[in-house]
Formats: sequence, structure tokens, C-alpha cells
Amino acid sequence: KGRPVQAADPVIPNLQGLQSLHRQHRQVQIRIAQRLPRHRFQTHRKPLQLRIMG
Repeated sequence: KGRPVQAADPVIPNLQGLQSLHRQHRQVQIRIAQRLPRHRFQTHRKPLQLRIMG
């Protein structure tokens, strides 16, 4: 009975660490997603406006 408990104890903090890593990845992905569309729109809007004006 003692062995499965000892085997389960190190797994629980690892899962908590993975959850924290996933949260950090989500925050980073959100920051990247917020940054990328701005640059994409800035690069795409300028040639479109030039084409419309031309």
C-alpha cells in the first residue's frame, strides 16, 4: 500500500507544474496573437490603400 502512494506523490506536483506551463504558454500565445495581427494588418492595409488610390 505504501508503494503506490509514493509513486503517486511525485506525479501530482508534476501535473501542477504542467498546468502552470500550459498557462504560461497560453499567455505567451495570446501575446503573440495580439502582436502578429497588428503587424499583418499594417503590412496588408498599406498596399491595399495604394492599389485603391492608384
